[in-house]
Amino acid sequence: MTDAFAELGLARSPWVDPAELKKRYLELAAACHPDRIDGNATPLARLNLARRTLDNPARRLRHLIDLEFPGFRPAPDPLPDWELAGKIADLSRQTTIIVEKSNRATTPLAIALLAGEKESLSSQLATTESRIKKTGCVIDEKIRFLARAESRPEPATLWELAAQSAYAEKWLAVVSECRTRLAGG
Repeated sequence: MTDAFAELGLARSPWVDPAELKKRYLELAAACHPDRIDGNATPLARLNLARRTLDNPARRLRHLIDLEFPGFRPAPDPLPDWELAGKIADLSRQTTIIVEKSNRATTPLAIALLAGEKESLSSQLATTESRIKKTGCVIDEKIRFLARAESRPEPATLWELAAQSAYAEKWLAVVSECRTRLAGG
């Protein structure tokens, strides 16, 4: 297994400063670009994979677990915030309904009547997106705390944070897709 931290010359840690990650990646990518080293794209491909691994909190934490705790067998992922998951599913359903109504609306009156529904749903999506981003900030702060701790973090703690981060990332993608569909429909 390739050590993404070593590929980019970074210390193994639950938290990686995004600016430092970008800086290290750009420095190393410039040095090993295929145009500079006889057309060999393999070193740059390894750097790209390392950057993608460390740039995403869930992937970074799972990679750290694989490196630091090779025999670790995780429990099933922790359950998501079901209330938030239900809200996102409901917003997605509402988006589909409003987009379908919008596609069928042919008169100016019908289009105008949908404007209020669209605005209300857009507001709910923005509020939910904000809530998910706050959740992501809390997860990031927990990861930063683990990185500053004197003791080595438990793999189960890292695994739980990775799962929570993955849920937040997926939920943000769903909300973003709903907002895009609503804007286009």
